[in-house]
Parts: sequence; C-alpha cells; structure tokens
Amino acid sequence: MSSTAGILTLCFVLSMTLCTLMATPVASKCKLEAMLRQTKHEFENLNTTLGLNVPHHYKPEVIPYFVINNSLSHHQQNKSAMCGVIYMKEAIWKLQERHTNNQILKSLNESISHYIIGCAKSHLAKCNHNPDPKIPESHFERKKWTRNFLDSSVEFIHHLLNFLKTKTHQ
Repeated sequence: MSSTAGILTLCFVLSMTLCTLMATPVASKCKLEAMLRQTKHEFENLNTTLGLNVPHHYKPEVIPYFVINNSLSHHQQNKSAMCGVIYMKEAIWKLQERHTNNQILKSLNESISHYIIGCAKSHLAKCNHNPDPKIPESHFERKKWTRNFLDSSVEFIHHLLNFLKTKTHQ
C-alpha cells in the first residue's frame, strides 16, 4: 500500500468513526445527508485505491436500482431510493469479500450496513425486495463492473442528496 493510500485509509477510518459516533437510527438525530456526503467522497477515492484504470471513452452503464424516477409518486420514489441504498450495501459487501485487505471497503461496508441503512430506514420507505448484485467472474468484466458500480454509486448518492433536499422542502 502506498503512503497516499495509507493516509487516505486512515483519514477515512477516522472520519467514518466520527460520523458513526454522531449517527443513531432515530430520524431526528441521524445525519443521513452528512453520512452520504462522506460516503460519496470515499466512493470517489476507491477508484484510485483499487487501481481501476479504464479507457477515457468509458461511459458507465445505468444500474436500475440507482434510478429515482421523478414521475413516480413520492412514496414510490422513497422505496426506489431505499432499494438503491440496499443495492449499494450488498455490492460493497461482495466487493469486500474479494478485497479482504482493503480498509476503505471494510469501513464503507460497516458504515453503510450499520449506520446508513438504519438512518435511511427512518427517512425512506421500505424496499419490497432486496437487490442482489451479480459480480462477473472474468477478471476484466469484474473490473469493468466494479468501476461502473463505483461511478454509478457516486451519481446515485448525488441524486439521493438532491432528492432528500427536495423532500425536506415539501
């Protein structure tokens, strides 16, 4: 591990510890938006630490669970957002199984599984089914899928933060 990656890992662990100390699954106390912003930043850093270099013409594929359709009812949008958060949790868990020594993945898995999910349950509607991400077996396809997942997660969190802002203004 390079010194930069080590410092990033240490900063992430310390910042997530701080976030988790402030978070409880009570709607009035949990800071979902702050946790999501921190998580978004860590997803951005994971591309570097996992060494996922792809061509410049790369365009991420849409992950259906990461789409919050504005034409749906507000309740359906809440369900859709929660399903996206659960998809993120499941995918990170599967990635961590493959990269057991990556501390950023381990911390992301813990923060999403234990804190963001609990907090999101108090802000969003229940997802009717648990998404099950399928990670490809071939090395190249797995790298491509991982890069797509990380980039799509950043976009999803961005849209989720905007959705939560509009939700609080209604």
